[in-house]
Amino acid sequence: MSFHCCSIWRLILCRQFQCSTGIIVSLYFIDNKQHHVPHIHVRYQKQEAAVSIPDGTVLQGAIPPGKMRLVLAWMEIHKEELLADWDLAIHGQQPYKIEPLR
Repeated sequence: MSFHCCSIWRLILCRQFQCSTGIIVSLYFIDNKQHHVPHIHVRYQKQEAAVSIPDGTVLQGAIPPGKMRLVLAWMEIHKEELLADWDLAIHGQQPYKIEPLR
């Protein structure tokens, strides 16, 4: 998998990572009310899922299994960074950039 853009700041208050395979991973600010666990939002085409950072559990929605495997592999490599960014984001602070998978 090769994540092709490092990150993009968007005015809708999210931190976003985009993959050359069309997968978009977002980390939203102050987003700990609905799922109550550290998680990311993953979008592929018109499908979306929320995925737990600590264990990769799909909390809501779905994306194709092959794309989810790519996301889970990237998450495993960057788990500590994602958890640190999650903590920053839920407190309204700017997360750090996470290297794309090459």
